[in-house]
Amino acid sequence: MNSVELRLPAWLILGACLLLAACASPSTVVTHVWSDRDRAPITMGKTLVLAIPFNPASEAGVRAENAWVLQLRRLGMDAQAWSQLMPGAPVPEKRAVAALVRAQGFDTVLVARVVELKKVERDTPASQVAVVETKLYDGRNEQLLWFAQSNTYLISHTGEEIRYPRESVIREYVEVVSSEMSGSGIL
Repeated sequence: MNSVELRLPAWLILGACLLLAACASPSTVVTHVWSDRDRAPITMGKTLVLAIPFNPASEAGVRAENAWVLQLRRLGMDAQAWSQLMPGAPVPEKRAVAALVRAQGFDTVLVARVVELKKVERDTPASQVAVVETKLYDGRNEQLLWFAQSNTYLISHTGEEIRYPRESVIREYVEVVSSEMSGSGIL
């Protein structure tokens, strides 16, 4: 047996490992976290979830709200999506949210907003990263309690396709950010 025959399997194994590592890399990375350290520890209580997509006509907001509600309920929280309480309503103004929070007795409001789409050269020339700000507000006084900014890689998404990000991408974003919330003592 010559040395080339012995090296071939090692290169195949190395290549397979690199490919698996690239496929398994997370699509969401939290880049910044802030919490109000001067406040007493909080519990989320009854939470209104509002997701604001980059494109207001997108279904991504409703899907993200549903993913957040499912995750929070799994963790024992009482969470409701804006889109379930106000079906078909456009992205609300702050006054409308505040009025609903008071009327329905919500303790906190979780707002996830896509603030920017950046083109990146990763898998395809048209790949994008969604920059998402996730904020938790006190429902009684509208004060910001917690904030995270994250980058979510949208696999092969371009222009209009951002309206329909994969469920796995939304689910991973929610899991990664909720893990950060847990680390901050929120969940």
